[in-house]
Order: sequence, then structure tokens, then C-alpha cells
Amino acid sequence: MDAYLNQTESGLSSMEAGKPQKNFRSGWTREHLRARLKAFSLHLAISALAALCLSIPIVVWLYPSPFFEAAGGLHLLALILGVDVILGPSLTFLVFDQRKASLRKDLAIIACCQVLALGYGLYSTAMSRPLYMTFVVDRFETVSAAQVDDEELVRAPPELRQYRWGHPQVAYAEMPTNREERDLILFAAVHSGIDLRHMFRYYKPLEQGKPQIAAKARPLAELDKYNDPAEVARQLAPWTQGRKLAFVPLQGKKRDLTVLVDAADGSMVKVLDLKPWP
Repeated sequence: MDAYLNQTESGLSSMEAGKPQKNFRSGWTREHLRARLKAFSLHLAISALAALCLSIPIVVWLYPSPFFEAAGGLHLLALILGVDVILGPSLTFLVFDQRKASLRKDLAIIACCQVLALGYGLYSTAMSRPLYMTFVVDRFETVSAAQVDDEELVRAPPELRQYRWGHPQVAYAEMPTNREERDLILFAAVHSGIDLRHMFRYYKPLEQGKPQIAAKARPLAELDKYNDPAEVARQLAPWTQGRKLAFVPLQGKKRDLTVLVDAADGSMVKVLDLKPWP
């Protein structure tokens, strides 16, 4: 009996020795490494194509020039591309092993996580887009979609209540003359970060703010102090012929821009990618 058991155990041991061993190190040998690289390359190509298709409408539609960098679109786009193009394919490269029974499940989980992360990134990008460009006191300021309170928005003039895609709506926020209201605006700005640009009850069509814009506009010569004079001349050239222009600063989320206005009547001409102050 003992001889039989010894013989059986010896046979089982030889059979197990003949089976391929599923360990971590063997999954990175030449054959398996080629499979990983192939899966990684395919996932990377699909992700890059998806990222390219999404980047075009973000740059053209959500953040039209020159608002892309001013509103922080570059940072959000880099975050989306980092998750979609780098993280997803990298995880595929790490987990891909054709010998795993759970391979399909692992890849499905990665794909779901990637889609969810991409969806959240697109939502954040859409909510960060500049919805309004509002003249407040002595400058224009951007208001993102995330900063719009729907209950406050219904108090704006009807023509300024719509959510628009593309270039932001341009409006004028009129500072109230009532001292109590002015004090409330100052208190809200200091304690909650909500200031006049967020209070749509004070919004007016830009036409009504033109005299104030013309009064606060600055001479174009100041732009040479904060920018390369050659670049200033290049950007101003298409707009200054036969017109007397001035500029008003536009305060963006990440970068400030310059708004060209007619020096006589305050009408807006063009938004330029130039620094309006130091």
C-alpha cells in the first residue's frame, strides 16, 4: 500500500510539473509582454481618438478663442486627457493577461471607470465655461455656468436669461444707488465671495452701460507697458484703422484679457489676448 501511495504521489507531482505555472513573473515574459503591449496600443489608440473628437468641440464650442486659457480650459482639458489617454491604457497594460479567467471583467471595470471619469471631466468643463462677460464698475468679469444661481437668474432681463453655447453673453451690471443695497453687496463679496457680477437682478443690456464703459476705458498706449509692443501692434492693426479705440480689462479665471472698445461711445469691438495690467 505504501509503495502504491508513493507511486501515486510521484505521478501527481510529475503531472503538476508539466502544467504551465500561472505566476506574476511568467506573465511578463516575451510572449505575454507582446500581448500586453498590443492591448495597451489598441486601448491608447481608441482613447486618443476619443480625446481628439472631444477636444475639438471643447476648444471651438465651449471655450471659443481667446477664452480657452483665460477661463481655465487648458487645465481642464489636460486633466481629461490625462485620465482618458494615459490612465486607462496604463491600467490595461498592468492587468492584461490572457491566462486570467477574470480578464474580461477586469477590462470592463477599467472601461467603466474611464467612461465615468471622462463624463465627470466633461461635466466640469461644461460648468466652468464662461457664460457671461459682465461689465462691473471699471472692468469686464467672466461668470461661469457653475456660478449662475437659477433663482437669481430669473431676475435678470429676459434677453439675458438664456444659457448659451459659444461666446459668452455680454452684459452690464449696474451698481445700485441705494446705500443699503451697496452695503449688502460689499458684505456678500467679503463673506461669501458673491459680488455684483453674480447678482443678476442688477443686470442690464450692454447698451445701457456704454457711457460707463467709455468713461472707464483706458488709452491703448498703456498696453505697451504690459506686453511686447510688436505683439500689441500686430493684434491692434486690424481694428484701429480710422477709429479711435481704447481698452477695458477683462478679468478671467486663470488669465486676464483686453477688451477693445470705441473710445467715443463705449461699444465693444474685440476681445484680444493681451495683458491689461501688470
